[in-house]
Amino acid sequence: MTKQEYVEAIIKAFEICKTDFPSILLKLLISINRKQGYKAAQDNVELAIDFFKKYPQYIVGLDLSGDPMTGSTFLELLRKARLAGLKIAAHCAEVPNETETIDILKFKPDRLGHCTCIHPTLKGSSKLFNLLLDSKIPVELCLTSNIQCKTVSTYESHQFKYLFEAGHPVCLGTDDKGVFHTSLSHEYKIASSTFGLKQEQLLKLCLSSVEYTFATLEEKQALLYNIEKFAKECNITC
Repeated sequence: MTKQEYVEAIIKAFEICKTDFPSILLKLLISINRKQGYKAAQDNVELAIDFFKKYPQYIVGLDLSGDPMTGSTFLELLRKARLAGLKIAAHCAEVPNETETIDILKFKPDRLGHCTCIHPTLKGSSKLFNLLLDSKIPVELCLTSNIQCKTVSTYESHQFKYLFEAGHPVCLGTDDKGVFHTSLSHEYKIASSTFGLKQEQLLKLCLSSVEYTFATLEEKQALLYNIEKFAKECNITC
């Protein structure tokens, strides 16, 4: 199966899901895997741009991920994708790498992933942490994933604590529901029990996360409506 056939198969599945489960909002980011090298990354960018033109309702962005030890940020390709209209998400600082971390933060992706080794207590530095805070780029945090991958030793020491206390925009994710055997609800439960978050804080975290999605304004409004409706039924307010 070619890359194009693979994405086309996903689009077909999206169409089926849209019919069977209309309340589920589906979006896809096509990824650059650092480890696969520049040529593969270039191919994936071209693929993302092509499918973005055909299916802008589904293909909304490009993601930089893969082995963080390769030492290449592929910024030129990220710029090309951005100029084509794609949103950019980037895994950042999963391991200590000040040069790449600074390059990514200065590029200003639309969303960041993990940002583990940025705070001084997590093999980062005050310089990096302040640079992240100044950027105000939303960070997707995956508690269970980071524990299982051993990038943090305990939930209590997770970077969520420092970013949340600083008022930096964050959202919770599973990283991969199947691989890490978790759910988004469970990640919220962990955040609540570990950091003492109340229901009102969890609701606010959930609502603010909608703004960091790569959805349209209309889609965001629909998501907010559904969340607020559920919260009202549970007698939870911000």
